Amino acid sequence: MARKPAPTKAHEPEASPADQAFGAARAFVEHLATLAYHARHFQPRPDKPDAWQDPAMTYAMAFVAWFDLSHLLTPAVRTEARRVYPPGSPAIRLGKAKPTPTVIEAVADELGVYFRNTVYAGRRHPLEPDRERVADEAKARATARQVAQGKPAEPFGWGADFDELMKKETRAAVRERLGIKTLGDGWMLMVDEWKKQDRERGESALSLLRCGSIDFDDLQTQLIREAEAVIAAASKPNAPTIDPAILARLEAAVAGLPAVLEGNRAGFERVAGVIESLGARDDDEAPAAKLPELKAHDRQAWQLATLHGMTQDKVALALNKEHGTTYTQGQVSRMIARAKAHADANGLAEKVAGPIDRPRTVDPGRLELGARVDKRKPRPSDMARVNDDDE
Repeated sequence: MARKPAPTKAHEPEASPADQAFGAARAFVEHLATLAYHARHFQPRPDKPDAWQDPAMTYAMAFVAWFDLSHLLTPAVRTEARRVYPPGSPAIRLGKAKPTPTVIEAVADELGVYFRNTVYAGRRHPLEPDRERVADEAKARATARQVAQGKPAEPFGWGADFDELMKKETRAAVRERLGIKTLGDGWMLMVDEWKKQDRERGESALSLLRCGSIDFDDLQTQLIREAEAVIAAASKPNAPTIDPAILARLEAAVAGLPAVLEGNRAGFERVAGVIESLGARDDDEAPAAKLPELKAHDRQAWQLATLHGMTQDKVALALNKEHGTTYTQGQVSRMIARAKAHADANGLAEKVAGPIDRPRTVDPGRLELGARVDKRKPRPSDMARVNDDDE
């Protein structure tokens, strides 16, 4: 009997950069919460001196998730997250960490850096470029160039070689040099890194990883809400967006800031020119907002949620059962947002009041008796029939 081909996932939309970043943030917080639980309950045991090595895999999973987040949290994703908060909103603060504009930035920049420094304070970790090795290679190249030109064997001009070599130190290049091909390879590398510590440093790291001031359940809830808000904002037809050309000019302005701080007039003029040009548009009218393209089952998802009052998880289960799909709650959230945008545009949303209430039953005996007319207090039997559906 011929084997049936595996079902394709062509109907599943590709995850956006914001989806990927929030996914990594949630994974990091989840693993760190487990690690903090182990740390809070850890007690040195004379009969098991290497007990501090037990959470090595949890540490490795948390570290890889944070490292992914540090790359996925781009300036564009930061802007999307900040845009969901109204002006004047209070900053986000995790424990005693520095306040940040968003939850995902607090997780990556404050909690994540604290987590990194519990083991790698003042030194590099294996997943980041080895600047010392690159510097040695750059000096060797510069020296060889000098010798080839009949000049003294000195690394003259090695800074340019260093910059060129650092551009090649991409994340993919580092992973290739370390032999990391799968997610499991990265985990095992960090497991070995955790176990390389001596007992004193390992137990000290566990003590720091207790994170006593962090309520991880509340943090996960805040992260989910912020992710849903970002997804909903991106699905709105009139949501403000940043022109990629403007973003590129902003990055150019930021690149010129060091020159400004050093008193370079040319750098100052370049930054001022970029900032001044941000307000200029090639056309007088703003481009008309476009509705998001409807995908398969978007309308059905919106109807199930709106007319039947189903939660997004239940909508996903219903659609998967009916169509053989593999929708998740996050995908259903985007599906509903797209369909609602179209419904708002054509006025259909205003005509849908919400979930349909089921009809109430009434005891026939109550209809025959009618209400009391003697102005006395209702009997217990009368009170029992007030809500017949509850009986």
